[in-house]
Amino acid sequence: MTGSATDNQEKTVMALTGHYHFRGMRYRIWRTLADGTRGELVYLQDGYADPKFQQYSIDDSVAPIDGGKLVLKPGEGLEWECTWENDSDQTFPVRPGHGKE
Repeated sequence: MTGSATDNQEKTVMALTGHYHFRGMRYRIWRTLADGTRGELVYLQDGYADPKFQQYSIDDSVAPIDGGKLVLKPGEGLEWECTWENDSDQTFPVRPGHGKE
């Protein structure tokens, strides 16, 4: 999302939301660190409802998952996962990869 770490770009995230249909059970978004590992959870929607529109503030004292400041450092991105349920009540995570493309 910010490009390679050598591009030296920071991005301030103002808001995030998700989208899934009636079988959706959980939608999560994590920070992806510059080394490709998954960082902290920054968005969570549990249960079937219209996923929330999560706004982020400029408050450094509040964690991003709670609406605090969310700044992606050079080389970082976002990774999402949607968990859904099929007809046999099994759950499946859908992971498209990280958001550094």
